[in-house]
Amino acid sequence: MIRNGQRVVYRNFSVPCFEDKPVELIFDEDPLCPSCVFFLRNDADGGLERAEFKKAAPGRYEITFYNFQTAMETANEVPMPIGKLNGKKLYLSYMIDSFLRKSGKILHLTWYLEQ
Repeated sequence: MIRNGQRVVYRNFSVPCFEDKPVELIFDEDPLCPSCVFFLRNDADGGLERAEFKKAAPGRYEITFYNFQTAMETANEVPMPIGKLNGKKLYLSYMIDSFLRKSGKILHLTWYLEQ
């Protein structure tokens, strides 16, 4: 078991991502747990790095990462609450590795369950 404060790491993985090619995550073991779709996008003017989280439909969230083009890793400091899994609160932390503006990126995701 890996613990971070009051949360236990449920799953941790990395996946290559490309602009306008979404990555979808579905937890098969709990049909009540929301699915999440991740998008990478760039504003025409460059803009600031940001992540937008929205409920797209019942049980489906979309998380869009904008302008993650730096050569350094970018991450959220506080895990985002996503929903529930097996009756426990589910949280998400992310880190994005980006090397070049036009290249793919590596999306690192860590899912936590509240103890």
